[in-house]
Amino acid sequence: MYKYMFQLNLRCLLFSCFMRWYCPPIALASSSPHRWYRAPEILLGSTAYGKGVDMWAVGCILGEMLLGKPLFPGSSTMNQLEKVVEVTGMPTAEAVSHMRSPFAKTMLESIASTNARKVDLRTLIPSASPEAYKLLDACLNFDPHLRCSAEQALAHP
Repeated sequence: MYKYMFQLNLRCLLFSCFMRWYCPPIALASSSPHRWYRAPEILLGSTAYGKGVDMWAVGCILGEMLLGKPLFPGSSTMNQLEKVVEVTGMPTAEAVSHMRSPFAKTMLESIASTNARKVDLRTLIPSASPEAYKLLDACLNFDPHLRCSAEQALAHP
């Protein structure tokens, strides 16, 4: 079963890369459900990001497949960020610096008092296997430099 999930995730990743590199950029509406799959660095206003945004989306898709509904269904950019921090925990200062966004620190400080807790993925998705949790953790790392690569995800058991 996981072999097919990885193949699906790889196809999603490749499609995302194709769209980003070969199609002209489009402005996404703030009410767009696409927000649910956006990496924290994009939510925080970074314009300089790498392949980690695709791996974040893969993690969101895998989480949705395991949970049966979107993992982070935010109603606004700030609410989306709150839902992400609820699961990942507040990022370290180093992770915030990796966002390369002048707004990151201020935006995260504004939600710090409301969401200081971290929800364990095992509690959120109790039916998933230990391997699935490890892959979700690797894909959904707040720090883009610590997220797994597509190659690492495909090699995951």
